Amino acid sequence: MENSNEHQPENKLDVKVESIVQKIERSLTAAIEFVRSQAKRLNKKILLIAAIILVLIVFCLSIIGFGVYRFNSDNKLVKSLTSVLPYPAAIINGHIISYYDWQTEVTAVMKFNEKKFGTAKLEDVEKEVMNKLIYENLLRQMAKEHKIIAEENDINKNTSVIADQLGGVEALKKNVADYFGWDLDEFKARIVYPETLKEKIQTEFKNSKKSQKATLEKAENLLEDIQKGKIIFEEAAKTYSDDKVSGAKEGDLGWFPRGVMVKAFEDAAFALKPGELSGLVKSDFGIHLIKLVEHKDADEKTKTDEQIKASHILIAWPDYTEYFNEFKAKAKITKFVALDK
Repeated sequence: MENSNEHQPENKLDVKVESIVQKIERSLTAAIEFVRSQAKRLNKKILLIAAIILVLIVFCLSIIGFGVYRFNSDNKLVKSLTSVLPYPAAIINGHIISYYDWQTEVTAVMKFNEKKFGTAKLEDVEKEVMNKLIYENLLRQMAKEHKIIAEENDINKNTSVIADQLGGVEALKKNVADYFGWDLDEFKARIVYPETLKEKIQTEFKNSKKSQKATLEKAENLLEDIQKGKIIFEEAAKTYSDDKVSGAKEGDLGWFPRGVMVKAFEDAAFALKPGELSGLVKSDFGIHLIKLVEHKDADEKTKTDEQIKASHILIAWPDYTEYFNEFKAKAKITKFVALDK
């Protein structure tokens, strides 16, 4: 009994502590719920305010945008606004041509035409510049797709060529400033870089394994059809040769001595016997199928060189222009400026 009485006060204390803890927990829970309810109300207010602000911003941008697209590129306010706000002049496959870039080049080309020709029509220049920027934007997309880069050295090299034609770098800088209102860096970025990139794409595209493989397969199939008698050489030349001049004459190239044709073609042609058909002969122009018609040895009496009469079929390497036009035809191009005024 004594032991029981000794522990009784301790149990009462435990009960009191537990009661206090429970009260604290209830108070904390109530406080948390209150904070949550207030936070929800506050969040709703913040969201409402944010939504109102967003609507106002969109409204203001729409009004400004109307002014931007309504007035031409000579308007000073438009130039100031578009230098800060990224309004698009056009979008090509999701890539933006900014209104400011379009304005900048329109102004420069107008200045160039007025300086060189004495006059310039704004509407014509706007269309010309828009087409140029779309072309260059597509070039960049093609380059990215084929992992082609215009190196700084290539750009500087082409800039030096232009500078040499004008009498040096200082002369180039002066011409760029006088005719375009640009510094040399902007001239390189807007004029030299796109042309350098185009050169790189043309070279890389012609020499790419993908384009060469397609041309090779076409030539191989045609050669096989001729060898199997599915089509005669002359008819194949008229139908399939990319050399349209000789193709119209059933591939006939006429008589020619050594030193007239490219070396690969010449070596293959002069090695044939009359009536014999060559294999696939590669040159810078494409792949040739050559048929020797006649052969004449050199004649000391008449002082004539060795000559041959030959025909050929050319399967040309893929044409860059055709490829670009196909690439452009597939592109989604949206213009935001009215160019037919």
